[in-house]
Amino acid sequence: MQALVQKTVDKFGRLDTAFNNAGIEGNWMPMVDISEEDWDRTIDINLKGVWLCLKYEIQQMVKNAAGRSLNMASVAGLMGSPALRPIAPASTA
Repeated sequence: MQALVQKTVDKFGRLDTAFNNAGIEGNWMPMVDISEEDWDRTIDINLKGVWLCLKYEIQQMVKNAAGRSLNMASVAGLMGSPALRPIAPASTA
């Protein structure tokens, strides 16, 4: 992200606006079955990715004394999903 922001500044002279829009759902399964590797990948993309974007975008915008950043999330950030329940439902068989 640092290199991307610098390339933008090199080409256009400044960074005035940033739109951060990336995310993955991860695996749809009971959360007790999600591996730590899958959890870390989802968190790295959905949270750390936005943080890294903002970190370097804001540094440049402060140098400009202006700028705007917009972060987009999906509706999945507003409510839980039955597919990610803590445990699998009891069998109805």
